[in-house]
Amino acid sequence: MPVTVLYPEERQIPDDSLEREIFGPEVRILRRTAKSLADLDPAECAVVDGLMIMRYAVTAEDLERFPRLRAIVRMGVGYDKIARPAAAARNILVCNVPDYGTTEVADHAMALAVALRRGVILYHERQRQSPPAPWGPVKGELIRRFGVQTFGIVGLGRIGTAVALRARAFGFRVVFFDPYLPNGADLALGIMRAASLQDLLRQTDTLSVHTPLTPETRACSAMLNSLCCTEVPSWSIPRGGPLSTSTGSSACCVTAISRRRGSMSCRSNHRSSRSPSCYAPTGHASRGLKGGWW
Repeated sequence: MPVTVLYPEERQIPDDSLEREIFGPEVRILRRTAKSLADLDPAECAVVDGLMIMRYAVTAEDLERFPRLRAIVRMGVGYDKIARPAAAARNILVCNVPDYGTTEVADHAMALAVALRRGVILYHERQRQSPPAPWGPVKGELIRRFGVQTFGIVGLGRIGTAVALRARAFGFRVVFFDPYLPNGADLALGIMRAASLQDLLRQTDTLSVHTPLTPETRACSAMLNSLCCTEVPSWSIPRGGPLSTSTGSSACCVTAISRRRGSMSCRSNHRSSRSPSCYAPTGHASRGLKGGWW
């Protein structure tokens, strides 16, 4: 019996010649444009062996519609929207693409940080006035030369490391916190390591957070809020918290902080659901994951 792989989502690359070449003639590819998995034809669901998912959630109820399903591939890093316990109960393999978007997300994180710390948006808005504002420096603690600022990173996995290299190239003093990396990771990259999240926050001007969305990290935003309020009372935290989320599953943001004036700006940047979070309880299952944090 041939193997059937289903691409169910609306937004797909029209040309699937590469996929067909890789899968070979033994694999039948189905491409559909369903609004959700619940909208798929039950007869087609009954013959699907593999499911290729980009943005859709896969619930336990969805899995019941695929009696032959053997594998789910999340075509990206995060897999928080896949009902993994239900998949494990049926021995369905769940895969992801760990290096998807590493450089793009790192580039975008730095673009946000530079835009905030060099006042790009402020200058842009001034030039859009009628008449445009004359040239002049924008006064404020948010805008300072990079060489006197500390760029803090929570989570030094693939993306966190890429951001660290970029921030270092811009002249920032780079410090990270990641309890899952071995000793010497800081020396290999030529950056500094904070012993705790509190230690990182005390010295950080610009914070780039690269943690996954897991049950463990859902409390990370509240924890950062609490630490900022207790450890650094002069900081002001927006209602959304340092882990700003526009979709409910954001796991990476860039936050520019002015410690003197107590102001914070925040932009959400990326989603993922791989590897450990802001703290590491003993015996947590995440310890078996490789590569630290994304």
